[in-house]
Amino acid sequence: MNRRLLMDIIEEQKLSGSTVIMVTHQMEEVERLCDRVILLKDGTSRAYGTVEEVQEQFGGTIYRIAYTGVLPASELYEITDSGEGSADLAPRHGTDETAVLRELINAGVAIRSFTTERVSLEEIFIRVYGAKETAGA
Repeated sequence: MNRRLLMDIIEEQKLSGSTVIMVTHQMEEVERLCDRVILLKDGTSRAYGTVEEVQEQFGGTIYRIAYTGVLPASELYEITDSGEGSADLAPRHGTDETAVLRELINAGVAIRSFTTERVSLEEIFIRVYGAKETAGA
């Protein structure tokens, strides 16, 4: 309850034009409240800019698919996460969703769903700090 109250106060201050500096490992809060973000590791900036700029630095967009069949390797995308019948694909620079979807269908993959999403700050946080380091965060 106290954390929610604090986040509401921060949001009110932001909306009133105040500058708020916040240190957190809660990336959902950063996405919701922050205009700019910096990720520091070992005293070095690993990412800095608006939330959107940082997302672009780390790939910007992912395609989240549910499918049946065999997901082929491709020059159009990198498979960044996969499970039973689902995967996240990071498109290579200049590739759009139509080309990826067309390639998957032509390879015989049955697509049950295909959504385009921004890379989350949580995913970027894990890439910068590593999954092991986030366990205690």
